[in-house]
Amino acid sequence: MTNVERQEISEVVARVATWPPAERIELARKILETVEVAPASQAAGRRGVPSQQVLGLWKPDGPVANDEETQGILEEKLLKKYGS
Repeated sequence: MTNVERQEISEVVARVATWPPAERIELARKILETVEVAPASQAAGRRGVPSQQVLGLWKPDGPVANDEETQGILEEKLLKKYGS
């Protein structure tokens, strides 16, 4: 933003500062309406990976371990890390 643009904005703000709140809100709404909003498809594309694809990353290839198998895996990892 250039200094000229900033000055113009300051002048507009100073000019409407004395307006009643309802009129300032109406002006703000009209200004916001002039801003182009990106279509939903573009906005979603910029956000990254679709949720279904992310969920697929966590899906196991085979059956999940039961409690006994999980306990064995945990014990094996702890023995490897801390020894016997």
